[in-house]
Amino acid sequence: MGARGPWGPLATVNDIRVLLIKLADRLHNMRTLHFKKSEKSRHRVARETMDLYAPLARRVGLHYVASEMEDLAFRQLNPAARDQILLQLKDLESENRDDLNRIKTAIRAMLD
Repeated sequence: MGARGPWGPLATVNDIRVLLIKLADRLHNMRTLHFKKSEKSRHRVARETMDLYAPLARRVGLHYVASEMEDLAFRQLNPAARDQILLQLKDLESENRDDLNRIKTAIRAMLD
């Protein structure tokens, strides 16, 4: 049975610190993913991150971590689509900048 009983590593699920360390390690792995030589390995890690780790991070309230994991994974899995989305976001931001500034000014005036 071992020190953790019949469930092995599943016993660590009861300790949130283990989960936080695992998520931090995966985020670090994603930040350094471009150093892996094998494209197949990079894709496997990115897919695993999108399917398992990012949703898990979001589930425990680490939305910023989940978003960064998703972005890094998407960069690996579909760089052309990611670049296109970023370009469209940049265009939308510049198109709406005047409206956003006007709204910010109005909100600040109301708060003051």
